[in-house]
Amino acid sequence: MLKGRPLKFVLILESCLMLVTAQMPTVSHPDDYCEPNKKYYQCMPCTKVCGKAEPVCQTSCRPACYCKPGYVLTSLTSDTCILESQCGTCGPNGRFDNCSPPCQATCANYLQRNQPCAMMCSPSCICNSGYVLHKGTCILPTQCPTNSQESCPANQVWKEYGTACPLNCQNFENPPEMCMMVCKTGCFCKGPYVFQNGTSGPCVLPRHCPPCRG
Repeated sequence: MLKGRPLKFVLILESCLMLVTAQMPTVSHPDDYCEPNKKYYQCMPCTKVCGKAEPVCQTSCRPACYCKPGYVLTSLTSDTCILESQCGTCGPNGRFDNCSPPCQATCANYLQRNQPCAMMCSPSCICNSGYVLHKGTCILPTQCPTNSQESCPANQVWKEYGTACPLNCQNFENPPEMCMMVCKTGCFCKGPYVFQNGTSGPCVLPRHCPPCRG
């Protein structure tokens, strides 16, 4: 009996170890949960911010994702980290964002709500809250010119973020349901006009489109 007890104990111990091991989940490195240009730290009391000569410090800190070495926060109210050399490249009232929406508010469209926009983003400049884009500069809506349509041909209007798949004589009868291409800036046909051919050129009414030649 005594000879069997140690063996029995060892078997039970091994069973417990195997049970515990089986229940242990596979944990990824904390950095895997961080946003771009960030790294997991147990504590980072001071952080560099664009436009600030000295790092901004807090009285206490906690384990979290912070900017990697060489990167800084775009502003005190933003959690986006960029290279320090990128600070100021977006001009006044703008900031760099790692996931900037392709359809920002502009002088031409800021009064229009719930406009369709592609569900994708890219690293680029974006206007601060309360500002709109006009000719590459972020300004207040009250500063927008009365006529923000720029200089476009007849039956066309200027758009900072227009669709890359506009209606034309070739597709107006079967318009694309969704355009996955990046928005573009330029002159676009006013409704109900369509481009006579492709994505540029004169705009005509659909009934004036040239007949198809087969």
